Amino acid sequence: MEHRFRPFSLEHVLALGSIVVLTMACAAAVRLAPRSGAWLRTGVAVLLPLALFSLLGLDANVGVSWRSYAPLQLCDLAVGIAVFALLTGDALAFELTYTFSVAGTLPALLTPDVAEGFPHWRFVLYMAQHGGLVVASGTLLAAGLRPRRGTPLRALFWLNAVALAVGLVDALTGANFMYLREKPGAATPLDAFGPWPFYLVTCELLALLVFVVACAPFSVFRSNRVSD
Repeated sequence: MEHRFRPFSLEHVLALGSIVVLTMACAAAVRLAPRSGAWLRTGVAVLLPLALFSLLGLDANVGVSWRSYAPLQLCDLAVGIAVFALLTGDALAFELTYTFSVAGTLPALLTPDVAEGFPHWRFVLYMAQHGGLVVASGTLLAAGLRPRRGTPLRALFWLNAVALAVGLVDALTGANFMYLREKPGAATPLDAFGPWPFYLVTCELLALLVFVVACAPFSVFRSNRVSD
């Protein structure tokens, strides 16, 4: 019997709770055992693309059109950025991993664009991929990386650069990556932002606001440290 996904069902809540616990555990491990932190970051860097490409491969195997599963959604692209940040500690890659996770991955976890529920493989891999980005962000924060001054504007610039490139693919192929041509079929917060193209403008402004809010605690901490 096929289980349909129901938002905030027991399975959904348990999956979200597992991501929170795993993020806290990885962050604590990095903080308490710095020497093992590099191995832990490498492990997350391996598991993230494994979950993503397993999902893509399974979709391809059951005949889903590439216009639906190619890795051109924001969270798919964030996997590559997160892997680079985990392996190198690059400041910009960390900033994009962190801001894209807060602005894109968290909503995707709360309102998944997936029809199947647990224990279907698509639900499990979807939650593993998106949850892995949260784990990666928490692990990098625990390792000492922090958003720098100007992070919100840099993140918005790169978000628009990515959207421009993906939008070109959408225009040439008729795909809908990053939901630039229309909203997803599942119920998401985009439903409250009006029709196309107005929801894109709303998302642009909301993304900047979320980036600023996500980085604000670190700005306050920097100011307090300087004044001391």
